[in-house]
Amino acid sequence: MTIVEETENLALFDLDGSLANYDKAMMAALELLRSPGEEPITDLWASESMPWIKNRKDALSRIPGYWINLEPIPEGFAVYNAAIEIGFRTMVLTQCPAKKYYAAKEKIEWIHKHLGEDVPFDLTREKKGRYGKLLYDDYPDYMDQWLSKRPRGLGIMPVNESNKNYRHTKVISYDGTNLEYVKAVLRNVYNTKQNKQLELTYV
Repeated sequence: MTIVEETENLALFDLDGSLANYDKAMMAALELLRSPGEEPITDLWASESMPWIKNRKDALSRIPGYWINLEPIPEGFAVYNAAIEIGFRTMVLTQCPAKKYYAAKEKIEWIHKHLGEDVPFDLTREKKGRYGKLLYDDYPDYMDQWLSKRPRGLGIMPVNESNKNYRHTKVISYDGTNLEYVKAVLRNVYNTKQNKQLELTYV
C-alpha cells in the first residue's frame, strides 16, 4: 500500500459518546447525587445551562478511574470493526479536558485496553484540521467543523438524545438498526477516489 492510499483510506473515530459510553456513566453518577427535590436529568448536554449540574459533572470526571472504567458502546464498535474489515486505517480523535489530570492517561489506557496498543490516537481540542475520509462522532459542532474542511468527507453520527434532530446531507444518523446500510456506504466511500464527490442515498 502506498502512502497516498494509506492517507486516503483513513477513518476517524471519536471516543466519548461514540466508542466509550461517557453519557451512561455520567448520568448514573449524577442520579446518585440528585437531591430529592430535583428533576431527573434526561438530556446530559442540555443540563450544561444549569451551573450546579455542570460543576457536578466537572467534579465527577476528575475522579481517578472515571475514564478508564467507561463501558464500550457495542454499536460504535460494530462500525469501527466494519471499517477495519473493509480496509480502512483507523485513528481515534478525542479531547483531553482541561484541568482533568487523569483524563489523558486514562483515555490512552482505555484505547489500549479496548482497541489495542497499535491503534493511533490524537488527544486534541481541534478536530477540523485532521484529514480522513470519514468521521464517526456524536457531537454536531465537531461534525460541522470537520465537514467545513472536508466537504467530500462522510460523517456518521451515533444518535443520542442531544443530537437526534441533527441533519446534514453528508452525515448518516446511526442508531444500530441501520448497520448494513452504514457498511454499504463505507464500502462505497472506501472505493471512492479523494477528488470524487460522495453522494448519499437515504433509506
